Amino acid sequence: MSKADRERVVGGRVKRPRTVNWPLWIGSALIAVVLFLAVAGPTLAPNDPREHHLIIQVDGKWLTPPYPAFTPGYLLGSDTLGRDLFSWLLWSVRPTIVLVVVVAALRMVMGIIFGIGAGWSDRLIGRLCDGLITAALSVPTLIAALIVITAVGFRFGVWSFVVGLAVTGWAETAQLVRERTRTVKAQEAVEAARALGASGAQIVILHILPQVMPMIWMLLAFEVSHAVATTAGLGFLGYYLGGPIFAEVDDFVYRRISEMPEL
Repeated sequence: MSKADRERVVGGRVKRPRTVNWPLWIGSALIAVVLFLAVAGPTLAPNDPREHHLIIQVDGKWLTPPYPAFTPGYLLGSDTLGRDLFSWLLWSVRPTIVLVVVVAALRMVMGIIFGIGAGWSDRLIGRLCDGLITAALSVPTLIAALIVITAVGFRFGVWSFVVGLAVTGWAETAQLVRERTRTVKAQEAVEAARALGASGAQIVILHILPQVMPMIWMLLAFEVSHAVATTAGLGFLGYYLGGPIFAEVDDFVYRRISEMPEL
């Protein structure tokens, strides 16, 4: 049956059959699973992921790490220090999600403030915001995070990563908000509101923000993914959320590892 045959006219209007938005349902299910693991992950972990097991006995045989997957007590195996990877994964979701959500929220707030300031004002404040956006765009987020974390150190723990990831990551959002603000500013509705005596703050709240916010919710998902990717890059370079430690992996051979579980 063709699409035209499945459409029916009811009350003079074309009624189309209902369709299921599978991408929305699948995405919602994945988010629900991630949130569930963030809340209940540590209680579901069979082992403490920070414990080192340098030798175990399985079926009368002595094994040394890394243990392969499906080893008794190690569903996904272990790393070179004998730490359970399955438990590490369950423990890692919560701190990583908290970090990226806080970083994304800060980026959104800063992006909205500087973007609207640069797009709305033609005075000094507008030029200052515009210059800050340009300066922030010129410094890669990963490089800025490395500089901030190295300068601050790990004594502030996760907050060093929050500041490092948010110090320049807001610039892309601010750039898009700035252009959107300038587009809305040129609309006739804004000119009419100005002619009726509305203040700049009233125009921003009643006209600019309602047309900017739909774009912000879309950008929030990109900011979360970008924060996760940048955190992974920092981990690859040896910068971990809980701070690095040096563990002996062989005779007089030490390796820089993470003590705090993270993705």
